[in-house]
Amino acid sequence: MPVVAEVIAFALLVLVLAVAAFTDWKTGKVYNWLTYPAIVGGLIYWAGWGLATQGTSGAINGLSSSSIGLLCGFIPFAVIFSIGGLGGGDVKVLAAIGSISADWQVVLGTAFYGLLIGFLMAIFLMIRHGLVKRTASRIAGAAMMAMSRVKPEIPEDSPRIPLGVAFKIGVVIAGLEHMLNVNMPWS
Repeated sequence: MPVVAEVIAFALLVLVLAVAAFTDWKTGKVYNWLTYPAIVGGLIYWAGWGLATQGTSGAINGLSSSSIGLLCGFIPFAVIFSIGGLGGGDVKVLAAIGSISADWQVVLGTAFYGLLIGFLMAIFLMIRHGLVKRTASRIAGAAMMAMSRVKPEIPEDSPRIPLGVAFKIGVVIAGLEHMLNVNMPWS
């Protein structure tokens, strides 16, 4: 049975990601006014929960777990951002997921499920816009540019995948699985 702290953190995650998904869908951006308070809020929440339940050592443990989650959400995805694979808002959302969940498994699960859902969204958009052939040639060109360490130019007419929406679905699945210990059919 999940602990009250995880249930509250899961609810906060869903709230933050719902707003992120909405803004990403409407504007193509995830804003700092959402991500920075979520990151700090996660750190404060887990330190405060630990302090209230276990004293100073609990606060240190809570802050430590939240910080590890934050770093697991930020560092690898900042590297992906640096080569043009993600937007900065997406990186900060993953850092916030780590901070709020205080669990690296939730971060990695969210990334896995979110990117899988984003991939399916991309395929749907390619088919819908008749871009399968053009996209395949662009992927080949981008792979060649990556091997030569040149950052690929993304044409302005390319449809954008709102990863905030995909990560929202991913965090719900990963949160249910790792925070609330719900057995998924594929587990």
